[in-house]
Amino acid sequence: KVIVLDGGYDHNKADIIKLAKEITGQAVPEIEAWFFSHAHDDHVNAFSSLVNSGKGELKINKLYYSLLTRDYVVQNEPGSLSTYDSFVKALNTFPDSSKVSVQQGDVFEVDASNVDSG
Repeated sequence: KVIVLDGGYDHNKADIIKLAKEITGQAVPEIEAWFFSHAHDDHVNAFSSLVNSGKGELKINKLYYSLLTRDYVVQNEPGSLSTYDSFVKALNTFPDSSKVSVQQGDVFEVDASNVDSG
C-alpha cells in the first residue's frame, strides 16, 4: 500500500503518479493514505493540482490533515492564501468519511504502519 507524506510542488505531481504506478502496478494507482503537515505550496500543491484537474490520475482512500483557519492565513500568511484555497477546494471534493482532521498527539495505523502526529 502507498502512503504519501505531503507531496511537494505542482511540478512534483508527475513523479508522484509515476512512482505510485511503479509501486502498485496499477494504471490508476491507489493511495491508501495521504498525510499533509501544513498547507504551504511546497507541501500541498501537487495534491491540489492532481485533484483539481479532475483527471482521476490517482485513487485516494484517506486524507489526513490539519488546517489553520482561513482568517489566520489572511491575517498572517496572505501570500499563502491562493495555496490554502486551492488545497481546501481539493479537500472538499472528497466525502467527509475519507477525511481526518489531525490533532496533536494523534496516532494513526495504516496497514502495518503507525503515523504519529507528534
